[in-house]
Order: sequence, then structure tokens, then C-alpha cells
Amino acid sequence: MDELALALDLLVIALWALVGIPLAAVCWRALRRVDRLLKETEAALDRHRER
Repeated sequence: MDELALALDLLVIALWALVGIPLAAVCWRALRRVDRLLKETEAALDRHRER
């Protein structure tokens, strides 16, 4: 029974790694894109204020 529980635990950990790592990468790219868009918006607002 202990071997089965250990195998199931390892399977769950492996599935979390397979799903979690790509998901984290997607979230990281999305956050970087949002950050870039915010900076572009801020720069456009600054240019508009200077007029």
C-alpha cells in the first residue's frame, strides 16, 4: 500500500510539473506584455500632455 501511495504522489508531482512550468511561462510572458503596454501607454500620455 505504501508503494502505491508513493507512486501516486510521484505521479501527481510529475503532472504538476508538466502543467505548472508551461503555465508559469505563459503567465510570465503575459505579465511582460502587459508591462510593456502600460509603459507604451504612459509614454503616449506623456507625449499628449506635452502638446
